[in-house]
Amino acid sequence: MVTKLIKVEAIKRILNGEICVACQASTKDNFLRQVRLLRLGSIKFFDQVPISLNESCLNHLQSYICRNCLQNLPILSHNKIWQSEKMRLQVNSLFSYQRPISNMIVQLKFYHKQYFAKLLAIFIFLLRQKFLLDNQDSIFVPIPLHQNRLKERGYNQAELIIKETAKLANLNFDNKLLLRTKITKKQTEVKGFEERQKNMSEAFVINSAYHIEHLNKFKKKQVVLFDDVLTTGSTIEAATKPLLKAGFKVKALTIAREDFI
Repeated sequence: MVTKLIKVEAIKRILNGEICVACQASTKDNFLRQVRLLRLGSIKFFDQVPISLNESCLNHLQSYICRNCLQNLPILSHNKIWQSEKMRLQVNSLFSYQRPISNMIVQLKFYHKQYFAKLLAIFIFLLRQKFLLDNQDSIFVPIPLHQNRLKERGYNQAELIIKETAKLANLNFDNKLLLRTKITKKQTEVKGFEERQKNMSEAFVINSAYHIEHLNKFKKKQVVLFDDVLTTGSTIEAATKPLLKAGFKVKALTIAREDFI
């Protein structure tokens, strides 16, 4: 009973903005509370953010994440793009898969802490504004889960993140275009690049339930596939194949990528 009460109190403190959701440190002395918008460039995280950014997004971040975590975000530069060797595909990632970002993704993905979806969406909105603007006419499609995995988890974390991003940036969001028809092992349980590729082989198909007219309208646009983490690229490559075959142009976006990519 005591343990449950402690957990409840911790959740209340997080939701009230009293402790950092990434490291559980206090946010009461958060530096962001003490500076004006135009001075935010002094924090490492905001070096790449234009002055015209949405202040409400900053307010949301500073309520949940402490100064130390914001100063130590493992940000990747805009031009550090992963290029698939097998197909015409470039993947733009915001961060290296390191703390505190890795903590946030794990908490969202495996511990049902869905409030991380909005925080991660805000990072996309702030750090990739040019990318989002350049792809305003594209369709943002989350990597789908198999229906069995979806029932087990209750939600698709990639879908939650990019849906929140679409709301912030007024993007075209679609979670029905692509289906996952093959039950695969979790990629974290599969070792080796070739084994991961075999695991994901023919795992995705275009949703045949879509009307032909609807698909034809989509083909004039570009798809931006979205996933939380890029590891070997096997999942995104497998999801790209049916889209290319159907005539789509494809780019990809992820929150983070493993350092060895």
